[in-house]
Amino acid sequence: MGIGAQKCGTTWLYHWLSRHPLVAFPLGKEVHFWDRRDTRSIESYLGAFSGDRVEGDITPAYGFQPPETIAEVRALLPALRLVYLYRNPIERAWSHARMDLRVAGGTVGSTPDSWFIGHFNGTDSLLRGDYLTCIRNWRDAYDGQLLVLPTEHLSRDARTALTRCCNHIGISAEAYAAISDDELAAPIFRGDDVPLRPSLYPVLHALYCEKISRLSDYLGADLSGWLQA
Repeated sequence: MGIGAQKCGTTWLYHWLSRHPLVAFPLGKEVHFWDRRDTRSIESYLGAFSGDRVEGDITPAYGFQPPETIAEVRALLPALRLVYLYRNPIERAWSHARMDLRVAGGTVGSTPDSWFIGHFNGTDSLLRGDYLTCIRNWRDAYDGQLLVLPTEHLSRDARTALTRCCNHIGISAEAYAAISDDELAAPIFRGDDVPLRPSLYPVLHALYCEKISRLSDYLGADLSGWLQA
């Protein structure tokens, strides 16, 4: 199960894993079963997975589900292997806001700072950017079964990142031997790439400075570069 984070490379992960001959995603990407729980039953969800191959569900919204939902997943799927990708939460929040703006039919150039500030402070954006809580909640249920990877590895050394994912879910990465490093590292989907407005940086810095510091301590990683404008 790919549990996020949103705007952190889950489309890349889905693209390459779905090309592996031993991997299948019977319900496609972004199934949204555990976060929406509409009219589908647990039986219909689990019944979609035959067990013939390594089968997955990559839905970024799963990352910030509450502990009680995670406990339900754990009770039904105790052997689950999970992958969580993360990036600078300041960049993630900016990318998330631009995506929602595009969906709403707006443009960055015509949208005032106040709209973006409201989006940054919205519950959905804040929950998705709280990586430490997401990781801790899932690790509490699946200690040792959660692979956490920074998105930066996808562009810097995509093959190693993909190999780690394959090893984690119990398949060989040899299926990608004929694919060049450049092709593996190429973005699968690239948005508008509009740089963050300087006027918005202090807002995001204030929102995420403490979160980045605590995540750095928890992971034992130097994430200070994330706070450079």
